[in-house]
Amino acid sequence: MEIAQKRNLKQVISLTGCFKMIVMITGDLGSGKTCMLTRYGCKASMVKDLCSNYHYNNVPYDKFDMVDLYVNKPDLKNFMICADELYTFMDCRTSMSKRNRLESYFVLQTRKKNVDLYFTAQYSELVDSRLIKFVSIWIKMENIWLKSKTTGLLYKHPYLFLATFHDYRKSDNINVFTRKFDGRRWFNEYNTDEVIYPPEDIEYVQEALKKKSSSKK
Repeated sequence: MEIAQKRNLKQVISLTGCFKMIVMITGDLGSGKTCMLTRYGCKASMVKDLCSNYHYNNVPYDKFDMVDLYVNKPDLKNFMICADELYTFMDCRTSMSKRNRLESYFVLQTRKKNVDLYFTAQYSELVDSRLIKFVSIWIKMENIWLKSKTTGLLYKHPYLFLATFHDYRKSDNINVFTRKFDGRRWFNEYNTDEVIYPPEDIEYVQEALKKKSSSKK
């Protein structure tokens, strides 16, 4: 492997210094998706502003608020957005809804600024196809199974996971490689039991837009 390619793979694993990235993390329940997402969020918070739809315990972040994004359109330059369970509001089954059209437009605009979007989903099929087309890195998470010496039964490793990286940034040369991921460092950075709820209804957003428009008159 050439030195330049080795350096590129190392950068993909750390994803430090990568900008205008859309990174998708998929895997079964309990496979380390949110843990991996939290790792990148914590690292990015040292050099960029962090925006998240779930709680970080020990690093500064702004709560991901769809109404604020639509109504106030804040300047998100040099931001990293972490969206856990993104399909709660970009479900492929309703890809033609007004909400998805607005959100898809916002996501695609991130590529024109110094903004990264990292998100998780259990399956890629659950996410709007328009977003999938722009994914830079796809990380597929898996559990590591062990066999009990006493019972002979299989059980999941409590903190080690397998992460397979698919680098699509060069369409003519897709890099695929697998690494073990140790989640112990990141478990205390977020609440593993937090439930991600869908954002406010689009009708609420539209009403907020009307109120803002009328207040300017």
